[in-house]
Amino acid sequence: MLFRHLDLGPPEDPRTQDRRQVVEVLTAAIRGSDAYAAVRRAVKLEEGVLRVGNRFVQRSKVKEVAFLAVGNCAAAMARGFHDALGEVVTQGLVGGPEPPPEPWPFLFRKVSDPLLPTSEGVALAAEAIEMAEGLSGSDLLVPLLSPGVLGMLASPPPGLDLPAYRALLEKVLEGSPRSDEDLPAVLSALSPAQGGGLARAARATSTEALWVAREVQEGANRPLGAGPTFPSAPEAPARARSVLESLGLYASLPSGVRDRLAPGSTSGGAVGTDLHNVIVVSPSDALETAGAEAAFRKHHPHLVKLHDASGPEEAADHLLKALEERAPHRPSEPKGGIALFSGVTLGTPEGGEDRELIFRFLARAGSRLQRREATVALLYTGGSLSPRTTPSGGMVDARGTLTIEKFVPRARGVLDLTPGFTDVGGIAVAYLGGPGESPSPEPRRRR
Repeated sequence: MLFRHLDLGPPEDPRTQDRRQVVEVLTAAIRGSDAYAAVRRAVKLEEGVLRVGNRFVQRSKVKEVAFLAVGNCAAAMARGFHDALGEVVTQGLVGGPEPPPEPWPFLFRKVSDPLLPTSEGVALAAEAIEMAEGLSGSDLLVPLLSPGVLGMLASPPPGLDLPAYRALLEKVLEGSPRSDEDLPAVLSALSPAQGGGLARAARATSTEALWVAREVQEGANRPLGAGPTFPSAPEAPARARSVLESLGLYASLPSGVRDRLAPGSTSGGAVGTDLHNVIVVSPSDALETAGAEAAFRKHHPHLVKLHDASGPEEAADHLLKALEERAPHRPSEPKGGIALFSGVTLGTPEGGEDRELIFRFLARAGSRLQRREATVALLYTGGSLSPRTTPSGGMVDARGTLTIEKFVPRARGVLDLTPGFTDVGGIAVAYLGGPGESPSPEPRRRR
């Protein structure tokens, strides 16, 4: 079951039917970006040939096949990898909020914080480095990485203990106006396993990293998280130093840590030459299946770009503007409606969840909706890691008022997605029912 609890309202209420349409579309988005299925598609063993991502190799030429699964959907990715290869897999290590299904033959470490280092994450990072360093040129390492790897594979640099390092990063997270960029910049420069640290540890072996991505930044040196398998650019230390100086945090760092970020310093050593990073599922997969589901239901799907919005209010405004632009062209057939889709980040660091940002998006949309037959939804596809306090999404229309007190798990219109299926970020939907659907309970006034 995808959703823990779902209260859409009384069956006879027109709004209930609208919400059900939206939930079906969002369910299709989750199914289409399922991390387990994505790994199964990317990994096969047929007639002695092992395919992992874009790599094809004779199984007889590979001595050890090891994997490391870390992130919000690590358990699903690990299970998919193990189900695909079975006894071919010789080593495995999983770190994330949910354990793989029992019985599980490899080590699992529960790590729940997707943004900041923890003692469990420090142990996981050390074990990951140890595994990578212990492999040889005849082995294959397959990191299975998803949003949440940012904090789950973080550990402090020499000169800082864990409490001090976590306190430093908390100040970056709270004080930076662009924490989605600045927090990974600092982590990639200071955490040993990040900024290509895992790839450096595995430089003697072949490495094929499979990613579940929230956003792919073309041309960026840090396209995913803090990039444990993406080599840092030469300017990475300077970028981290600039962030810390702007927040007044650099001068108080221990001298050894400042030296790592001083002018002229470089970011780590070289990585191996046999390294590939492959994205196996991304927001485009979720949006594609969401659009297909809407079309199947005789609605007209449209893709809208909201990634460039500076905040939740601007993103909501852009979505409503796009809805109004398309509303006059609504199809006239009885079940013809309009469904708009977009991936959103709202400035949240990759892997994180923010109840306030989700609420602000929904509250803005609800307050500015002009059409009573329209429904707007936002769902974070990773599910909530704090299900008792933080919903993973919700739905609003123009006939109700959303307050922060109402935006709680198990409330009507709130979406409590079970975590672990995938995490390709936020999916926003604006749904406008067809002329024969969702009649308003009150007569409409002429505009």
